Amino acid sequence: MSRFVFLFDLDSTLTKQEILPTISKELGIYEKMSQLTESTMRGEIPFKQSFLQRVELLKEVPVSEVNRMIGDIRLNELLVEFIKKNKERCYVVTGNLDVWIKDLMKKLE
Repeated sequence: MSRFVFLFDLDSTLTKQEILPTISKELGIYEKMSQLTESTMRGEIPFKQSFLQRVELLKEVPVSEVNRMIGDIRLNELLVEFIKKNKERCYVVTGNLDVWIKDLMKKLE
């Protein structure tokens, strides 16, 4: 077995689009979420405060609804093929909630 492992970012690497913007567009809160993200990246809002505000925006959305929203997100098929051939050495890194991406990750099995 090789000593190397491979880490793949989920958003816009394994997926063809980012998950949180996809969800926020469908919920009609894209502008709020985008402004929050930009303010956090510029250092105007501490990460913890930003995270709590995101939770507040998303807390009423059922997990099943999020799964439906992201269920059809296209994956990078070349990377999916590589991961399937090298399962024991590949890991997905994401800040998304595992309950949101569980069904999406099944596509890598």
